[in-house]
Formats: sequence, C-alpha cells, structure tokens
Amino acid sequence: MNLRAIIAGSGVVAPGLPGFAASRRVLSGRAAYAPAPIPKYRTARLPANERRRLTETARLAFQACEECVAQWAEPAELVSVFGSYSSDVGNLDKICRVLARDPLHVSPTVFHNSVNNAPAGYWTIGLGSSEASTTIAAGTGTFAATLLEGLGWVNAGRAVLMACYDMASPRLIAAARPVMQSFAAALLLAPDGPGRPLTVDEADAPPSVCADAALENLRRDNPSAQALPLLQALARDDSSEVILMAGRHRRLALHIAAAS
Repeated sequence: MNLRAIIAGSGVVAPGLPGFAASRRVLSGRAAYAPAPIPKYRTARLPANERRRLTETARLAFQACEECVAQWAEPAELVSVFGSYSSDVGNLDKICRVLARDPLHVSPTVFHNSVNNAPAGYWTIGLGSSEASTTIAAGTGTFAATLLEGLGWVNAGRAVLMACYDMASPRLIAAARPVMQSFAAALLLAPDGPGRPLTVDEADAPPSVCADAALENLRRDNPSAQALPLLQALARDDSSEVILMAGRHRRLALHIAAAS
C-alpha cells in the first residue's frame, strides 16, 4: 500500500475536547482528560437561511472542519471527504417520530437534512466550493475508509479536507446504533508542504488504544473517535505508529514522523 501525505491541519470536537489546539495538552498526555459539555457552535461561513437549517450533526462537523482549515490559504480549493457511521441520527429520530404520528407532515427541511451528504453540501455552500466531495459510511471502519479515500486524492496530487463525525444516538436509536458520545475530527491532507509526514501501510498488530481510561471510553463510544490515537500522536512532537481498524479483518499502520 505505502500511501503518503502531509498532515497540514487538524481539528477535533468532543466532550472535554473543544478543539485540537485547546486540547493539545490533554491529547499529548500532559493534562488529565475531563469530559465536559460541547459548547454551542455558530458558524459565520453560511448565509442566514442555510445557517438556520444546520442540524447538530452538521454543526459538529463544521466546527472540526473550520479549525482544521483555519490556516489554509484557499479552503474552497480543497477536495472534501466526509465520513459518518450513523449520519444524522437526531434528524432520523425526528422523521421516525413524525412518521409514527402523521406521515404527511414530515418537514421539508428535516427531510432535506436526512441525506448522508447534507453536512458536506452545507460545507461546499459555505465555502462557495465547486470541488469534488465524497461522503462515506463504512460501519465501524468509517474513519479508516474516509482516511483512505482522502489519501487516494492526495496520491492524485490534490489537497484534501477529510472529516469524520457522529452525534450520540437518541435513546430509541441507541439499541441499533450504540453511539454514546458525540465526536468529530478533521484532517487536512496535502501532497507536500509544511506539516507532519504520514505513511500508511497494512498491519497485523492489534489496534491502538488510549492510555487514559476516560479517553479510551470515548474512543470506544463513537466509531469516529477511532481518530483519537492519531490525534494523540499529532499532539506529541515525536514520531509515532498508530494501528487503526479498517474493517473486521483489516488493519492499517499509520506512521507519523516527528515534528521538524
């Protein structure tokens, strides 16, 4: 496989992780992790009409993405790859509740937001971007699949914004989709330039876990939080290897070079 990229930016949003820069001491192990509610987020990129239609899932994705591209000169020129295990479960819960009561009165806005690529659509509207955008759902391997799709674009010479996100499941959906905490992560992958070099190969070793028990609970509680060991490696300055599950029988070895 031997895929390569430069990680030129990163973002994260989760309980107790209000951004990669703000959470760097926690992710690097220099401070204890303490879960806390995610603050309400308001994007300035969207026109008022679209901003009102944003769901909590789309806001979560936006927050991670906006931090990730904050230092990139032309974010509208980035290819985007979005990934989500469950898509917008809060919106799905609303639709199911209305269908059970009065099937003819599903809100057009709620229906519009039910498609898996709605956050990606809002993102391209916000940036005024006409670049390619892909949205992926690949079960518990969604983060790995999103990363591989992004690396494919980098191999073709393009810089890519990749984001993976899932909201905590509402009570009635949690039995089928047991996502217990909300999480979003974003990475800016580039063919060259400043950043942390990343190399990806196949692996046979067991997947990486978080040494902090509370962070490990977060990693286990949300498929998108499979990104946590990689974010921890980026928060440190030394070289690291992260093993990532990419499906039931496949694992990836992520080699992150030391910061220069």
